[in-house]
Amino acid sequence: MSAQRIPKWFRAVAGATAGLWIIVSIYYWLGAGGVRAHGASMSFERQHDFALLQIDDGRAFRVDKYGVSITKYRRGTFPFCPLCGVNESAGTVMNGAQYRKGDWVYTDYPQPFNEAVNLKTGEVIDIPAAEDQLEKPPSEFAARGLDFESESKLDAGRFLAEFTPLSTINESCIVFNMAFLLIFAVLLVVGIVLAIRRPKEA
Repeated sequence: MSAQRIPKWFRAVAGATAGLWIIVSIYYWLGAGGVRAHGASMSFERQHDFALLQIDDGRAFRVDKYGVSITKYRRGTFPFCPLCGVNESAGTVMNGAQYRKGDWVYTDYPQPFNEAVNLKTGEVIDIPAAEDQLEKPPSEFAARGLDFESESKLDAGRFLAEFTPLSTINESCIVFNMAFLLIFAVLLVVGIVLAIRRPKEA
């Protein structure tokens, strides 16, 4: 299929779309909240973004507007890896990290996940579900010297500085790239049809 068989106007549309994709991507990676031009605007919806900070080869801290949690992570799927980053969250280990003592990070909020994680050994503590916030450490915590004293409170900013940020795939990046990928898929189909139906030049 020769490029000459595709109308010039169609090639111009495809080129303009590619250029717009590049511009939007640049704005995104510069940290913009969205793009606005000629009265039209597009938000990246960054309020749902999060960062992954590596603990080991399979676990990371997930940091978002809600706080700090521990999650499993894995390499993302093509094409969003590498378009949007490398790693994606792959399952919660513990939500709402509130305390740190030694190698332990733990919480005083009962949850369906683990309530304490040992960053060095990988040991976890999963206590029976309770309706309210724990007022005192359960026996599983006390046996390991874990408490809810103020000096054990997790200083997130200071603590997380010890860990390496991972290249993270966020939904905000997936959404706008998916939109452009769908547009190009449609353009590809239309381009093939135009090339087939257009008579060859003499």
